[in-house]
Amino acid sequence: MRIVLCTGDHWSSTLVYQAIRDLGVTHVIMEDGPTPTHVDTWKELLTQSYIRFLTPMMRRFSRERIKELQSRYVFCDDPIPEQRIARVVSLFMGSCISD
Repeated sequence: MRIVLCTGDHWSSTLVYQAIRDLGVTHVIMEDGPTPTHVDTWKELLTQSYIRFLTPMMRRFSRERIKELQSRYVFCDDPIPEQRIARVVSLFMGSCISD
């Protein structure tokens, strides 16, 4: 089985990689960050606003749960080997999808 892990540059990415690396992770595609979005409709504007508003709140409310999990389980936070990482600007770019 081949697994390609699509991640962002976040501390949790290394934890996920280390947890599943023995399952057959062949590549890690790391997105540089959020891509600028072009909003065409009011619905898209509302969706983007909702996500931008909710993300900081979700981070704040998840801190306690993260601490609980870290105290309960032993996590390996060794860095992802550089030879496995392919850095891209966006996962939705044509070059990333075609490769």
